[in-house]
This record gives sequence, structure tokens and C-alpha cells, in this order.
Amino acid sequence: MKCLFVFTAAMTCALTSHAFVSLAGTTEISALSANVRQFDVKLVVANYPTSVDTVLFDYGDGNYQFGLLANNTSCVTVTNGFLVHLQYIHAYSPGMYLLKITAGKRMAGISNIANSDTTDFELFSGVIIDPNVGANSIPVADASVLTSEFVSGLTQSTGLSLYDSEGDSISSFVTSSCPGYSFPATVGGGSFIYDQSTQIFSWNPNVAGVYSVMINVYEWMRMANGNYINISWNIREYLIDVDNQVGTSEEMVATSVAYPNPANYLFNLQFAGSHQRTVFIYDAFGREISAAETLSNGYTVNVYSFAEGIYFYSIIEEGELKAHGKFAVRH
Repeated sequence: MKCLFVFTAAMTCALTSHAFVSLAGTTEISALSANVRQFDVKLVVANYPTSVDTVLFDYGDGNYQFGLLANNTSCVTVTNGFLVHLQYIHAYSPGMYLLKITAGKRMAGISNIANSDTTDFELFSGVIIDPNVGANSIPVADASVLTSEFVSGLTQSTGLSLYDSEGDSISSFVTSSCPGYSFPATVGGGSFIYDQSTQIFSWNPNVAGVYSVMINVYEWMRMANGNYINISWNIREYLIDVDNQVGTSEEMVATSVAYPNPANYLFNLQFAGSHQRTVFIYDAFGREISAAETLSNGYTVNVYSFAEGIYFYSIIEEGELKAHGKFAVRH
């Protein structure tokens, strides 16, 4: 369920401590009129949000707003945690604004961010309200993937699939927006390449760990004189979990058995006990391939028609992520 909240009163507030941990996120901004913008904030969090978890919106014009993460959002399971979605509307006066959204703390142990658990998770966007620009929406990503799992020693790719509803030009590049940040390949080794024309980044990491990837997306409008002006920018943050080999996590070993790996025709999951579960299968871009409920102590996926590559599964019991892992398909 998508929830919509309209805020008209300004609120000045201080950000308090958070119980949840943010892994990745983005803000998509659409125009409802020349000066009114709708903000769709998508976050991947490590633990299921509670009623006390809050996100702070700094609209950049002196107005602030707290958003309750659990009560005012939809929440679905993804590969590495839970994807939550908040939606807000705010009216601006003409001008240029820096939108900042603070969403809890980062997880501990991010390989390319020093002391990551002591830094706030923040998303930034540039908002321009200009009568000459009119009602403008920023570029969005067709692929909703925000987290990915890679295997060390192999070259893998994931992408944004950016597009702009008004047909404006788009440029994008890898960036940094937090203290202590190093580019992924600086710590993880290998060759990290971001192709601006396809919005796909490829990497063959050598060092296992969890890595942050920040992409800055610029939007350009062509004016009557043929010149281009920048009318928005937006930072999207992704998380890549690099393992040493294809297989199951330690948490999964205690919960179920997955075989064969790699799989050619059938991929099997054996559970500890018979309970109602939902099994999700995702491809390497984070797109859901299948979702099925089972009451038995086993589940089989026919992967014969799957393209070769890396896939992921998540097992949900009573609304909680009980286990997840990865497997390969080889024909």
C-alpha cells in the first residue's frame, strides 16, 4: 500500500538516535505543478522498521519534517533487507534548494567508508523552481535495484536504466557524499567501470566485503538558443555485498540447505521444519523472478529457462527475513 502525506506547516526539529540501519536509497522527485514537488523516498533497511524509526526531511527552504518509517510506508522484502517507500509533497517559492534526507545510521563494516556505523545515512538532491523550467520531474531509474551481491574474482554488472519523462538529457558519474568514503576498487581491488551511456557499472572485486556505490545523476534541459542548463541533480546510493564464492550465508546454513549450486535444471531448498514460508527469487539486477508460498519442508525451482548467471533467494516467515543466499545457474 502506498501512503501519501501532505505537510503544510514548517517544523524545526533535531534528529534523534535511530533504531534502524540504512543500507541504500534514493529520492525520486516529480512535479505536481510549477512549484509543488512530490518526493518518493526508497530505502533499503537492514531490519524491519518499527513505529519509533524516523526519517528527517530537510526541504532546503527552512522547513523540516519527521516521517515515521513503519506507520507511513509500504515495506517489501528484497535481497539484503527490506525496501521501504515514503511519499511526501512540498510547495516551494522560486529558487534553488538542497534537499537532504537523513535516514538513521549506516551499517557497521562498510569496507569503503571509514567508521561507517558512526555516520548518518543521508540522501541529497538539488531542487530548482524556475518559471522558465516549469513543472519538471527528475530522471528516475527503471530498475528498482538498490542492493546487489557479487562474487570475488568474477566480473559482474548491475545498472540503473535511467530515463526522463520529459525527454531531458541525462549525465551521471560515480561520486562521494560522506566523510571517510573511498571508491570501491580502491579498497576492493579489481577494475570498477561505470558506463555513463548505459548507466551500468561493472566490477571484478578481489576482496570480500560490503561496499557503497554512489551515483550522481544530472538532468540537462535544452534552451531555445541551443545551450543546455542543469535543472536537477540527485545522488543514488547502492550497496554491493561481495562474497568469496557462490554459496549460502552462515545464517542460511543454520536454517536450510540449498542445492545443487550451480544449478542446471532444478534448484532445491530444504527447510528446518514445516512452516508457512514465502520464497522469493531475484536476478542479478534485483528484479523479482518468482514468489511462492509453501507449507512443506522443501521447495524446488525450475531454472532450466533461466539465463546463466547469479541469482538470489530470500525466505520469509511471519513477515521476517529468516534467511537468504545466492546460487548460480549454468547450462
